[in-house]
Amino acid sequence: MSAEAARPRAVLTVLPARETVTVALSPAPPASEAANGRRVLRLARVPGGPTGITEITDPSPSGGWVDPSPPFGQEVRYAALPLRDGRIDGPPVVSDVLLVAPDVWGLRSTTGRGRIEATWTEPSGALGVRVQLVGPGGPVDGADVRTGALTATGLGVGSYVLRVHCRYRSPDGAVIESAGAEHPASVDPWPTPVDRLDATAARGSVRFSWSGGDDADVRLVAWPTGPPEPGAELTDDPARPWPAPLPWETGEGGA
Repeated sequence: MSAEAARPRAVLTVLPARETVTVALSPAPPASEAANGRRVLRLARVPGGPTGITEITDPSPSGGWVDPSPPFGQEVRYAALPLRDGRIDGPPVVSDVLLVAPDVWGLRSTTGRGRIEATWTEPSGALGVRVQLVGPGGPVDGADVRTGALTATGLGVGSYVLRVHCRYRSPDGAVIESAGAEHPASVDPWPTPVDRLDATAARGSVRFSWSGGDDADVRLVAWPTGPPEPGAELTDDPARPWPAPLPWETGEGGA
């Protein structure tokens, strides 16, 4: 059996990224063929029109080629043609069809009392996004969706999943969507807040009393900097630990 016949059949793989597509031959061609080079083309079919052909010349740092500006909303194929002395020397290796519809990236969230806030980055070629937040009771209505952000309030305790689909215009005018990016989030129970704090000076001491916080560990502390606004949500931050409780005697509803 000749070395040519024993060689595995080459496959042209495509790897879509944020706004580019990487094209690579697998397995990589032997050094003797690599020296002659390859010509890589993008083939984009427009309904009712001719196939658009674009040569891809940018090399990929990891091997292969990078298409820096694939047409969003279109189906494309890539073809790699072997060259010898600068001329085509054999049949092309053709990739599978790729729908160029990248998802958002950098999808992240923070949570608070009955609240989820999320942010993401949208591809420049997207028309917009379709966002769905699903919780323990099913889809959540009424979330505030803005460019690259979402805020949902009034949520119950439980696990949630945020799905973001990018929307693109296809060559025939239809709107298509990306596969979608998913992100889990959890709304945890919060203690009942302290809603009143009073201080009374008497006989060389100060007595503090409050209401609320019935299901919480209420602590009296000396805040090291400017105090937070009433009702502010304070979360645990290891970089800035809570002030230690003041060593004062506590009584019913006060200290």
